[in-house]
Amino acid sequence: MPIMKFLIIPTLFSVLSVGLQAQENREVKKHNKLPKPLSKVQKLAEGFRFTEGPAWSRKKEALYFSDIPNKTLHRWKATKGVTKIRIGKQASNGIYIDAQDRIVFCEVGGCRILRIEKPGKETVLADRVKEQLLGHTNDLWIAPDGGIYFSVPNKAKKIPRLKKEGRLMGTVVYIPPKGKATQDVGKNIQIRGPNGVVGSSDGKRLYFTDRGRCWMAKIKANAELENKKIAAPKGSDGLALDEHGNLYTTSKEGIEVFNQSASRILMIPVPETPSNVCFGGKNGRTLFITARTGLYQVEMNVKGDGF
Repeated sequence: MPIMKFLIIPTLFSVLSVGLQAQENREVKKHNKLPKPLSKVQKLAEGFRFTEGPAWSRKKEALYFSDIPNKTLHRWKATKGVTKIRIGKQASNGIYIDAQDRIVFCEVGGCRILRIEKPGKETVLADRVKEQLLGHTNDLWIAPDGGIYFSVPNKAKKIPRLKKEGRLMGTVVYIPPKGKATQDVGKNIQIRGPNGVVGSSDGKRLYFTDRGRCWMAKIKANAELENKKIAAPKGSDGLALDEHGNLYTTSKEGIEVFNQSASRILMIPVPETPSNVCFGGKNGRTLFITARTGLYQVEMNVKGDGF
């Protein structure tokens, strides 16, 4: 019997040791998911009136963004600085780069979604749902299969008075790939006044702002949305996701980051009030921020979702 006790004690110590090591590994993994800046926020360009809609092109290693009041779409490159890409009769707002490296954007006053095929040639992807014309298009995200989700806020300040009546506003709209009919996917989950929109790189979740909160909804096989829940207990203009599913939002003070439990885990102060945010750069760890008259960046310890 004494020999058996002697054998059991080391075994118990081994079990406890393995358990403590597993707990330590979980803590390290959890800590590694916490985002943090690796540099100070740096101004890249200035002199604009209101910047918006940042979108990164991996192929060109360039950032695209809008200056809404000046109705100009810009490109920024580390080697060349800022170049004007489009000066239109109507301003661009949210921008996304598709799988073919084409610029897809919300044309605010034009109330439609456009794609730039080449300089001087643009294709209208959506300006209505069925026969109902759209209100102001605001922000968009392209799913892995090529489908496009975009927000239409519940406002119509720049639409001529005689043309406001009967327009579709206050919802999220989906453009299926391969030219199928555009769908209103916001009504089933009671979206009323959306703004920023972003989705997960696996195509399973859509995040959006609506009435002072940020929300997450599951994307069904037919592209409809379901199971809406709060992703952050505050509103935001633009949105971004990192590789761990943390949600980046805008506020008066800077960029606020929320984990998957909707708890705030980071605040990044920005000199001007941010409007939108996206990840980019060669390694996907650069956080680009559009903020009023300027364009900013900060290096992070995490990559953007999908990099």
